This record gives sequence, structure tokens and C-alpha cells, in this order.
Amino acid sequence: MAWDKDRPYLPTDEDGRPQSHASGANPTSSDIGRIYETGGCEVKGKWRTDRFIPFKEVRLRLRPTWIRDGRSASGDMWADEDGNGYYMFSNTFSELNEKYHEYTVPIDGYWSAEKRGQNYGIYLVRLAESCDAE
Repeated sequence: MAWDKDRPYLPTDEDGRPQSHASGANPTSSDIGRIYETGGCEVKGKWRTDRFIPFKEVRLRLRPTWIRDGRSASGDMWADEDGNGYYMFSNTFSELNEKYHEYTVPIDGYWSAEKRGQNYGIYLVRLAESCDAE
């Protein structure tokens, strides 16, 4: 199944916290439909069942917490006010830094998910204040 950029999603752990990697499950079109209809669904993978949640323009206040090195996907971890972690790819962070370098953290905005290879990350769609002003 190809990634559906119009209906992005993130894998979660058993407690519903976002993760940067699933165990091998690839949601089908009908799975993606269920993710959006029910607010999340389980998808059977090769080794175990993964849970996925919809993640399109979710409003969060996030702050960077630490940098993760990796062979296939180095990046930055961000946390919300409840301590949930969200992974951001390094080049997405660089683009964010270039565009909003004068903005202070935490960043209050609308976030969405992206997938690269087997990894999932987030990116800033727009700042919340720019939406509220419209």
C-alpha cells in the first residue's frame, strides 16, 4: 500500500503514544479508511499487530527534546505538554528552522505526519496564530 499523503497516520504503542516506527504492518486503503472513521485501528503485521491513529493537521504545542541518531532516519524528538514524543526527520527540522528561526518554542501549530521508508515523522503545517487570525 502506498502512503496516503491526504490521510496521514502515525503508529502508536499500546498506550496510544505516537511512535516513529511500526513493526511491519502496512495499512491498506480500507485500513486507512477505518483509521479516519474510528480515530484509530489495529492492523495485522507480519510479527504483531500495530495500532495507527489519524494525524492530519493536529493542533499541538510542541518543544524539541533531543536529537536521535540513526542510520536510516536521524532526527529530532519533540514533546507535547503531556510528555508524548513526536519524531521529526532531520531535514524537516532544518526546513522548520529556516522558516521559523525567529519563533520561540514551544511551537503552537497544526502538525501532520509524513513517512519515509519504514519511518514516520511529523512536520509543521502552519502556526496556530496564523489560523486564528483568519
